[in-house]
Amino acid sequence: MGMAPLEQLGLRAGAAYSWHELDTRRSVAIPGLSDNPRAGYRAGTFQIFGELGYGFDPGSGMRLAPFANLAHVRLHTDGYKESGGAAALSGRSFCAAGALYGDARAPAGRPGLLHRLRPEALVGFRHDDEAALFRVRLTAVP
Repeated sequence: MGMAPLEQLGLRAGAAYSWHELDTRRSVAIPGLSDNPRAGYRAGTFQIFGELGYGFDPGSGMRLAPFANLAHVRLHTDGYKESGGAAALSGRSFCAAGALYGDARAPAGRPGLLHRLRPEALVGFRHDDEAALFRVRLTAVP
């Protein structure tokens, strides 16, 4: 068995950052309390991924393309403080990150067809840096 031709190797990678403007409005209506708290804050999401694959033709007119990928996603939100009365909440800034590692084996389609990707097997592992807990407290409480 010789070296694999470079044409059959596929390396894909990408990164993205998105900004979020969040506005919240709530209605609180319980006996003895009626309120309409509001807040506005910002958040950002960063994503990066990489994937390495190898395509080959095992015969019978089918092409296989096993690949492995790695992705990382990170979310950061600013802290916020709702305006309003006794039901107003406040929260600290929040950061959460996670990674996904995976491997799949999939036929890439037969020549002349639509070349739809139909995974036969996928194995993945997700890792989070911390538990995704977002704690809030009543603004009026010290």
